[in-house]
Amino acid sequence: MSAHTPRYSFLPPWVLKKRLLHEGDHEETQLCYQHIQQLLSYSYLPETDSAPHGYASLPEAGCHTPAHRRVMHLKNLTIVPDLYYREDRKADNHQLRMAVRQDADTDNMFEYLDIIYKFFDGVFDYKSFNNSNATISAMTHYGRGYCNAFWNGAHLVFGAGDTGMSESPLFLSFAQLDIATHEFSHAVIDHLSPLTYSSQSGALNESVCDVFTIMLGHYRSRHASHQGDWHIGRTLFSEQSGIKALRSLSSPGNAYNHPVLGKDKQVAHMRDYIELPDNPENDNGGVHCYSGIPNHAFYHFASALGGYSWEVAGQIWFDTLRRGNLPPECDFLTFARETMAVADENYDEEVTAVLMSAWHAVGLEP
Repeated sequence: MSAHTPRYSFLPPWVLKKRLLHEGDHEETQLCYQHIQQLLSYSYLPETDSAPHGYASLPEAGCHTPAHRRVMHLKNLTIVPDLYYREDRKADNHQLRMAVRQDADTDNMFEYLDIIYKFFDGVFDYKSFNNSNATISAMTHYGRGYCNAFWNGAHLVFGAGDTGMSESPLFLSFAQLDIATHEFSHAVIDHLSPLTYSSQSGALNESVCDVFTIMLGHYRSRHASHQGDWHIGRTLFSEQSGIKALRSLSSPGNAYNHPVLGKDKQVAHMRDYIELPDNPENDNGGVHCYSGIPNHAFYHFASALGGYSWEVAGQIWFDTLRRGNLPPECDFLTFARETMAVADENYDEEVTAVLMSAWHAVGLEP
């Protein structure tokens, strides 16, 4: 794997930093926070040795079999064993599945990958993460008490959360459909229209992943935009935490307000945008914070259009990536202008006007 290949962390660093400040030097939380810093700094560690902070990198996925999906149970390891837990193979028109033992996270993830694949194929005519039917590889039970998920350029990787590991657990398993969709979407962006994972381009990267995640949820429930759920991480938190979601596209900054994790730091409007240092401590310039701005624009657009979010609004977002005009360091205004160009080329003036209003609602003038 190239040292320049970015990795994408589902959790923003401030979530675990807040927890560390509240709980003190909790080992698992400290390890996970340090690993998020490594992910954000694109730090690649040796693949065969233990990492200095307890979490090692993972090898690249090979597409040596015609498998559609593979899921590995890591048994709380941070290096990869040589046996896949469940694997899809197409040979002689039969689907073969391997199962070592029952495990809810691994079995669920096996099904989630199929749901995600069929969504991108059916809605956008895009097959797997590279549009060439590459095998989708996922790994569950990464690390001990690991509270995060990430795409490392080859695998979707999920921790099992801290339930049973902490006296006051906050996180359930990260092996959930919306989180898997978000991380898979990073892989799609990497292959379709790479966006540098820092500052506004990184926030766009995060936002597009959130948008695809929301659309898949609406698609499965067959809810129109005004009926659908606009939250990410609805089932991530323990019941005793009282937290209802990690992010909100309908109301960025109001997903949670918790005594340990603090208040949701996302913003919804350019008036609240402050240039942050481009380093892991500051979330690579606020990629998880400022993603709320384009997120909220999509919410306004899809809601004002009516109908299903994955149809006109979703197609414009996907086609903006697919046409290949976005620079890697794309800013919000450039992205907004590209969506306007796609809308103008493919839809009527009413759609274009609604889209313009959506960007105006978040303080952008494309």
